[in-house]
Amino acid sequence: MKNKIYNLLVLTAILLLFSGCSKDDEFVDIVPSQINFVKEDGTLLTADDCIDPSKKYNVLIETVAEGSGSFKATKVEYTVNGVSYSMTFMRAGTQINAVNLVNGLNIAQIVESGYVAIINYVVQTDFELVE
Repeated sequence: MKNKIYNLLVLTAILLLFSGCSKDDEFVDIVPSQINFVKEDGTLLTADDCIDPSKKYNVLIETVAEGSGSFKATKVEYTVNGVSYSMTFMRAGTQINAVNLVNGLNIAQIVESGYVAIINYVVQTDFELVE
């Protein structure tokens, strides 16, 4: 009788141990697809736009999902004018972070993929009337 109970307990333990096992969990890859400079409202900042120093600007990163499975947090590292930053994505989509534009060339780059956004900001000085 003791042998049967012992065997039953061992068999139950083995079943519980292996019932939780499955193939390695599959995760969706969240991959950056672009980086851009945007206005505060999220619209794209183009080379033809007049940049107002009193307004706020952002860097936008868009990601896409590749594969199937569960989502897991993915950190996307990028630089703005040589300074490192990162954004964490829980799902594919877009996120923005505030950025201070500097006088001259502003370059945002995703470290892993090499995607680049460039905007040239020229500070307007006071106008002088010449007669």
